[in-house]
Amino acid sequence: MSNQIKVSAKVFGESWRRVENFKAKNKANPKTVGVNGTTVQWADWKRAYDIIAKNKIGKYTFNQFADSYNRYSDWYNKNKKNPKTVRVSTDTLSWTNWLKLHQNTFNKLTVTINMPSTLVVQKTEDIKQVETTKDPEIIPIFHFNQQTVPGWGEVCCAPVSACICASAFGEVDRSNFQKVALDLIRAMQTGSKGTGPKEMITGFNSYFKNLTMYEEPFTEANIKKNVKKQNPMVWNHMTGPDLGYKGRFPHYSTVTGHNGQCGCSDPHGFNIGRGHRCWYNFNILDKANKANFNRPLYVVAKK
Repeated sequence: MSNQIKVSAKVFGESWRRVENFKAKNKANPKTVGVNGTTVQWADWKRAYDIIAKNKIGKYTFNQFADSYNRYSDWYNKNKKNPKTVRVSTDTLSWTNWLKLHQNTFNKLTVTINMPSTLVVQKTEDIKQVETTKDPEIIPIFHFNQQTVPGWGEVCCAPVSACICASAFGEVDRSNFQKVALDLIRAMQTGSKGTGPKEMITGFNSYFKNLTMYEEPFTEANIKKNVKKQNPMVWNHMTGPDLGYKGRFPHYSTVTGHNGQCGCSDPHGFNIGRGHRCWYNFNILDKANKANFNRPLYVVAKK
């Protein structure tokens, strides 16, 4: 397992917001910090922060611009359109001027987190685990973030959910995620309003030669059965407070575990503080599923 991870300023900025919120609430530094699904020790995160915080985005500090990006993300997630202005520090920038800073500077920044300290790896983590023993309650996968797909971040939940499922079989990993996600966007005919279920299945089955996607009724028994068989599942549901969302909209995510509760890996989860596998009672999933036409499970398996 690698002892370092390289992340974008955008992703690191999300972890910075969680650190700031933790410090404000607890009057202390956290012992660990989640970054893009990997849990790292505070000392390792702080070393990376000290490096990236030296960068300027125009005349603004990293903290100031990261704060503006996080507030922009919150606004966009709520309103589903770009704002006319964005506040950075005490300035109010036009959307065009803010976007130029974001694209030309902030979006190009990266930082490598070196982790000589003990890496905390839980079964809900972003990195696919090295399997020395099998855990029958989870399906090891990569937790990919849909908002890292250029130009498609808000509408590519179906292709990225498919990538999460395909990663269980070694078809997708960090090295090829961006390419496969963009390929699936084309194969699934994803558009400005997202992806239709039929197009998702057809696109998946035409793209992957060694895998198949098929429908099964949305029941807890089928979830439990497929986890036991190590077959991950996509589901198409309505978001809401029970799943960590303030707003309600149709969304694809995945089911990758069952331990009495259902383990869900959400490609949008990084943006609501749930980038890891999260566990819910089946009745919560069932309610969210019925709120969006009571669709089936979309099971992914080897051919």
